[in-house]
Amino acid sequence: AADVPDDFKALATAWPLWDSKTHPQKPRGSGKFRFDYNGTYASERVLIMSGAATLKPTDGSPSFDIKAGDAVTFWNGFSCDWRVTKRMTKHYAYYSEDGKPEEEYETGIACDMCSADCFAESYLFEEMDICPT
Repeated sequence: AADVPDDFKALATAWPLWDSKTHPQKPRGSGKFRFDYNGTYASERVLIMSGAATLKPTDGSPSFDIKAGDAVTFWNGFSCDWRVTKRMTKHYAYYSEDGKPEEEYETGIACDMCSADCFAESYLFEEMDICPT
């Protein structure tokens, strides 16, 4: 965490903020969920602002921990099971293969039912954005 460049920190704090409390979890409130990084972006870059989690890749690779102060890049195609061990907030942005921000992902769509920033999984129902949980 100490080696995260100051310019990255400054850039990241302008990105949307995700909060694990509002992310759909199974079972509810457990801190556990699967996430597949499979959007049209090449990568998701994040700066962990608070909290901690253990991520277990679904391809059988070893689990790893992330925590406040860490900068992480999730590449498209990566899939893992999250276990949030301390409520987490993170700034995030989606990037294309050429390293430029993906304009369409700069702001998310929050679920109108649970307020989770789960736009990649949500759908429109009678003028409301709804996530599958």
